[in-house]
Amino acid sequence: MTTEIVVMNREAVAMAADSAITIGGEKVVNTANKLYMLGSGYPVDIMIFSNATFMGLPWEIIINGYRESIIRSKKKFDKLESYASGFIQYIIDNRDVYSSNPQQEHVVFSHIYLVYDEITKKNMARV
Repeated sequence: MTTEIVVMNREAVAMAADSAITIGGEKVVNTANKLYMLGSGYPVDIMIFSNATFMGLPWEIIINGYRESIIRSKKKFDKLESYASGFIQYIIDNRDVYSSNPQQEHVVFSHIYLVYDEITKKNMARV
């Protein structure tokens, strides 16, 4: 379970997250990052929870890539929503880097197995 907290007032924002993650449904590691600063001079951080990966790739790698692209371009946005949509657009523009056929197949088959398990459990409950 992830714990994240944000405390805000007119002067500042404080963000915190726990560092525990579960690997393979069993092993707990207490050294994970869940809070990522976009960059010095950028008033935006990114917090992750639930799945620590996207298409089999750690969010940390994707977020670091977005951070580098923002800093390199010196792009700053006026609204928080623009940073979010910029992040999504970054993933779309770099989909060849952040996804591959094996990764996509893994995600699709994982979802198929989850649905299959749910259907099987419901049918077994009826018997």
